[in-house]
Amino acid sequence: MFVNIPKQSNDIDLVTYTVSKSSKGPAPKPKPLPEFKPLVCNASEESSPNIPDGIDSSDPEALFDMFFDKSIIEMIVKATNQNAQLKRTRDRRSSIREHQRPWHPVTFDELRAYLGIITWMSCQPLKSLVEYWNTQKENGAVFDIIRESMGLERWSQIDRYFHVFLPSEHPLIPKPRPFDKVEPLAKHLRKCFHKFMTAGINVAIDECIQGFDGRASEIVNIPTKPTPIGFKIWVLAIDGYVLDFMWHACGSKSLDGPQNLDPQWQKLGFSATQSVVLTLICQMENQGRGHVVWIDNLFTSGRLLKTLRELEIGSAGTVRTRREEIEEQTQTKVAKKGSKNKPLAEKNRGLNQSIADIKIKHNTKIPWGQLYAETSEENQFAWKDSQVVLFMSTVHDGKGTVLRNRKRPKNATPLVKETWGNKYEMKLYIPDFINGYNYSMNGVDLADQSRQECPTKRPRMYRTWKPCWHYLFDTTLCNAAHIFNACGHFNSKSKAGLNLTFRKALALKLMHYNRSKPRPLCSGMRPGERTVLSKVVDQSSTSHYGQLIKGDKQECCKACQAAARQASAKRTILEGISTNRPRPPRTIYRCDQCNLALCKGGICWKDHVNAYESQ
Repeated sequence: MFVNIPKQSNDIDLVTYTVSKSSKGPAPKPKPLPEFKPLVCNASEESSPNIPDGIDSSDPEALFDMFFDKSIIEMIVKATNQNAQLKRTRDRRSSIREHQRPWHPVTFDELRAYLGIITWMSCQPLKSLVEYWNTQKENGAVFDIIRESMGLERWSQIDRYFHVFLPSEHPLIPKPRPFDKVEPLAKHLRKCFHKFMTAGINVAIDECIQGFDGRASEIVNIPTKPTPIGFKIWVLAIDGYVLDFMWHACGSKSLDGPQNLDPQWQKLGFSATQSVVLTLICQMENQGRGHVVWIDNLFTSGRLLKTLRELEIGSAGTVRTRREEIEEQTQTKVAKKGSKNKPLAEKNRGLNQSIADIKIKHNTKIPWGQLYAETSEENQFAWKDSQVVLFMSTVHDGKGTVLRNRKRPKNATPLVKETWGNKYEMKLYIPDFINGYNYSMNGVDLADQSRQECPTKRPRMYRTWKPCWHYLFDTTLCNAAHIFNACGHFNSKSKAGLNLTFRKALALKLMHYNRSKPRPLCSGMRPGERTVLSKVVDQSSTSHYGQLIKGDKQECCKACQAAARQASAKRTILEGISTNRPRPPRTIYRCDQCNLALCKGGICWKDHVNAYESQ
């Protein structure tokens, strides 16, 4: 489906490009690096999984159950049944209610099978749902495990009434937002994400978007993103493992923006975007002390890094700036609109003006690798790559370098191209803070790539809360796969294929519990003996909740066989000379609970249900 994406963004946090204006004269010469005492962080270098005793880390189902335990599955079962009852008992015309498809409450095993099927669908995406229940090899792939686990009609029913929100147990505001309906589940998963992974020293905070192009006032539009339209989510991650996240609502009203922020940070003068960093990092174990948080130019400011250092949290990130005259106009507007008690916004986000001028006025006059530095509560750098990179850090003194293989920039200035000459790649020394940013800031991006590798969200979706549910489910599967790999159970040099391998193994486990098994007629029956319907029904259950579904092959109707009903004669010409014994009608329909062939019309279904009452 073609979606016309607006060219202009509606996100107030969108970062625009730095406006540069070259000045006359040569660029200033770099001064010796100033003395600076970086903050020492003592957290462990590598992250490690925390798996409870008795959990088999090589079993995908056991890892999945750590996040979606029995209580969560039972909560979803209860919410789904409540939602089905509510929707089916609304004020409707009696003619519509009479033709409703039969429904029986979803069970624990059925819901796990439903989750297993959508997990399998994410591994092998097809355009139509019907293709997953295909029975003819010439029409495409045949998935016997899906058909044995659940029929198409039953799966469609569960998908229609699927719900994770219990209004009776979790009262919300009169008009809940899409992410409010999944917040009870999200709150549980946040605790699990922190509980089952000990974070290493380097963590990253960034934004991501869960795609959704339906009608919802909370979605954002950022045309420059790979997924331009959808729900914006603030994420704390490490090496592709999501530790925490925060919902975001588009708009400029008091209830819009990042949700569930700690109010103390905005009272101290931080913007809502900067408060995201302080709220997420302080929710970590030990309030984030001893860790280094990597951020980009959307968040970084001198005041933020100073506050993080006072909390014994290291921080580093790129900085954005604007021309001086634009900055002064912004300061004047803020002073007029803002309160007298509210601190004014930082000029150039706390960046020293001499460092900012390196990018604004001298961007094209500096050779590759030139480094400028100034110090305050944090170290401030301007380093020339293809463009000047502005940087702030409380954990680097700027003296360390790392040898890396670098490619020649495409849009480089002549001064930059002189470093490479005719070579396409060269091994060059780069500052350690640039190397750390390149290898630590991508934690959220790696999580996005894992989630988009096998998304469970189908293309057509109209319920506004469903994308938020799929984000939670996909993130849980990716985190479980990350633990599976960290424990050494994925035998591959790279992570390519990790999510696909893990999800297929998990889907088979989840679908196995609800697989229909062929049931014999009766243990004491002899071949040719007349069928008694009360002896062949499913005697393992005291109530009948099955429904009539379309099977794979034709068989004799058991109800007609028990009542000695014969098929109608079709070949009247040969009827007189035929020696074949009359037989019951053959049908392709069957009861999905008892796995017995039954005619679609007539009284066969009624006789089948009444057989339970005669037990």
